[in-house]
Amino acid sequence: ICAGGAASLLASTPSATYSVSQVPFAPVSATAGISVPLTDESVSAALPVGFPFKFYGIDYTMFYISSNGFLTFDPFTGPGCCSGQYLPNYSFVKNLIAFAWEDLDPGLGGTISYYTTGVAPDRKLVVSFDNIQHYQGGDAITAQVILYETSNKIEIHTTSMPGNPSNSWFGHTMGIENGDGSIALTVPGRNADATWTATNDAWKFSLPDYIYS
Repeated sequence: ICAGGAASLLASTPSATYSVSQVPFAPVSATAGISVPLTDESVSAALPVGFPFKFYGIDYTMFYISSNGFLTFDPFTGPGCCSGQYLPNYSFVKNLIAFAWEDLDPGLGGTISYYTTGVAPDRKLVVSFDNIQHYQGGDAITAQVILYETSNKIEIHTTSMPGNPSNSWFGHTMGIENGDGSIALTVPGRNADATWTATNDAWKFSLPDYIYS
């Protein structure tokens, strides 16, 4: 910065101040995605975000996909069987982004994929579940998570989440949780709840930005 000049700095507030809000439904194409072949109760190997993504104040460059409808940044996480847990939760899966956490089985069909698109500093990681069935079949879920570089916002776009029409499933969870399970934020009515449904629906998790001049 030159003497006598002016500059503006963009900064995010501390990690505990995430907010969640509904946004227009606008998933991006998943045709360019890299397939992630998961089976029942499985977690992917480490996958590249494609840029440093700050989540609850920590930068991550790798992530993991659970067959049960969530992403995590924890390399030691399990698959999260067998229902979406109430968040926050000290004793179960942590450090996660859940879009339709329940007992799902990609081995019954459908596709899971991911890819990074765009140019720095505006890249996006796109993770898609397309027609993934619940355990033992039925009530398929199609949803997409988008992580944004620089703003570090998270979007969840749900094409179809039929909920529990057959009364066969437990609660589904849509929300985020930090690394030690002490802080979480969920979409209203979607925290280990067996009644919610979603069609062409989208939500954003974000931190407020402040401009310092």
